[in-house]
Amino acid sequence: MIRHDIRKLLGRATALVLAVCLVSGLTGCGGGKKTAAGKTPEETLEIFFQALSRQDVDGMMACCYIEDYLDRVSFAQYTDRTKTYLPTNGISAPTEYDLYRKTVGYQLRANFARSFQILTFSLLATDEEYQDLLEFRPIGDVDRDWAKDFSRAVDPGALKDLKILRIDEDRPDMQDDPRVEENFLRSTGADDVVERTVLLELDGQLFCKGFTLAEVDGRWQIYTVSALLLGENSMGGASPVDSEQEYRDLIQ
Repeated sequence: MIRHDIRKLLGRATALVLAVCLVSGLTGCGGGKKTAAGKTPEETLEIFFQALSRQDVDGMMACCYIEDYLDRVSFAQYTDRTKTYLPTNGISAPTEYDLYRKTVGYQLRANFARSFQILTFSLLATDEEYQDLLEFRPIGDVDRDWAKDFSRAVDPGALKDLKILRIDEDRPDMQDDPRVEENFLRSTGADDVVERTVLLELDGQLFCKGFTLAEVDGRWQIYTVSALLLGENSMGGASPVDSEQEYRDLIQ
């Protein structure tokens, strides 16, 4: 009887572990890759913004091109492509060594986390006084009271009302240029690379936000929280627009 009860408990525990693994999206329960990549660029961006609206940073990070990037682009390949070296950018160390693969992975995640934060600030801190910050320039002459005001301004609870109005291909003529495509593919090691721009709405304000996405084995992941061809900086901030027509004009 006791043995039977133990088997029942073990069976329930096993079922629970399997359920957790399925929900978490892990390819293996031993700490394998976690991905929320969609079958199209648009699906991945929808998943990403759903996670943002829930304040789910892990869900946002699961949309990003990190582990597959480490698998596909070596330090030698990256350095040969960039022709410059900084120990903080891209594949910044020889990732054939486990130590450096892990440290570079943390660097990539830190870069994405910074972009997530700037993106969130840009959607919430829309007053003119915060614009320097969104361009990654310091704001001077601040104090405790300023910090309290800023904290209230960027309360992420407001993100629950964030809406995607449309997702489009930006600069289609440039994206169709074989030279641009070759450059993207050499940089990323992906099967395909595209840019997409999202029209967002929050509290009646429209925003334009670009992304670069990489395809790996039929799944799309976010390569950067910015669109190079759109002329965005790499910080990750969204730009306010006055109308859908202004948005359309920007992406053509």
